[in-house]
Amino acid sequence: MYHSIITSYVNLGAIYNVLKLHDSALVILNEGLAIARQHHDQKNIHSLYNNIANVYYRKNEFAKALPYFQGNYLYHLTRADSGDIWLDELNLADDFTQLKKFDSASFYGERTLAWRNGSRPGVRSRQLRRTGAPLCSERRL
Repeated sequence: MYHSIITSYVNLGAIYNVLKLHDSALVILNEGLAIARQHHDQKNIHSLYNNIANVYYRKNEFAKALPYFQGNYLYHLTRADSGDIWLDELNLADDFTQLKKFDSASFYGERTLAWRNGSRPGVRSRQLRRTGAPLCSERRL
């Protein structure tokens, strides 16, 4: 039952974001995040991360968006069925571009293009650290 409730929080937060009611979106999404954490629902936690990141991105608060985009990306790296990971990498490339961290932006941009061209690039933690992009965990968010 809680899964449906969390989905409602995600949907309502996304609607508020589209309507440019960013502060309301953050309140709703963070409430959903609290419920997802209470139930240890990793999939929805990371869906909420992505939605929270998108709100901060639309508010032009790129530094606040970054750890949420990274948390979502790191979760998908652990999933064998993450065929859309290129979208996470595109989000990171866009966010790093806005932050004027062009080495990191090009790293993720190149990975996005590699996925688009049919290759599946491997990722190692040291590659991510080399970009200057701090790795984050849920606890830091």
